[in-house]
Amino acid sequence: MFLGSGVILFSLFVVAEAQTTLLQEMISISASTKNTVEFPCKVSGLSSGNYIHWYHKKEGGTLERVLCITSSGSILDTIDKKNIQNSKYDLKILSVEEKHAGIYYCAYWDNVKIFGSGTRLIVSDTPKKAPAVVVYPPTKPQDGKTALVCIAQGMYPAFVRFKWKEEDREIPEAEVLAHEIEDGSASILIIDESKAEMKHTCQVEHEIPSKELEIPKRTGSTEREDPKGPVPQDNPRRALPACNDTGPYQTLSDESFLPSRRLYLASLIYTLMTLKSVAYFGVVSLLMYKRST
Repeated sequence: MFLGSGVILFSLFVVAEAQTTLLQEMISISASTKNTVEFPCKVSGLSSGNYIHWYHKKEGGTLERVLCITSSGSILDTIDKKNIQNSKYDLKILSVEEKHAGIYYCAYWDNVKIFGSGTRLIVSDTPKKAPAVVVYPPTKPQDGKTALVCIAQGMYPAFVRFKWKEEDREIPEAEVLAHEIEDGSASILIIDESKAEMKHTCQVEHEIPSKELEIPKRTGSTEREDPKGPVPQDNPRRALPACNDTGPYQTLSDESFLPSRRLYLASLIYTLMTLKSVAYFGVVSLLMYKRST
């Protein structure tokens, strides 16, 4: 399962006019009631007089600001003085309650309010379980392209993020297709066939860390090689508002893939999933039929 749906408050790593950056590395945090949790937000380049805001979004709800922090790291405003505190720019909940479940976003002003990627709080006593990660050799070339596939299954919580590298270069998330599958998630990287012999690695980020796996090379035979891993311009700035809650907010609609690219990638998913599940084969076939009508 992937963090966020529909219109996504963005971004994981935003570079603004003054080179201000926000980075929320943790995808999710699971905790029992009465425990203390801390939501990290790495902030750099924040100008004096600006603020870091923290927002809470419950499932199906709207954004609610819970904390406002000055550039020096002092609390300017909090929704709950006894329970919601800070550590520099990080958010701390001293005693978790069921009502605290949801996604927490750090944000700052730059003409619009710019958000981090968010960290989900899961209030549960369920033990954490590491993902079982599998990587596959490159698929058969098509139109000069090939696909690399990385699958994570069986984890709790179900939220993961895939991190791809080509040699030592990290691949931007916008170049990767994410897809939910039964009991897990799949990530597909489309590359030029000429790059298939280069070193590519996939790492699944989760509450329980997993090791980086190298994509195996395609063999000369027609049979698929066994997968690796356990099977399962400068703009004038206006005065920065303090802790008010007016917009506009920065949003991002999902336009990462054009319809033709979606169809192409769906066909690759189709090929992969026939190896994983007959049930999934039926679902993908139906989706491809509807897409063509």
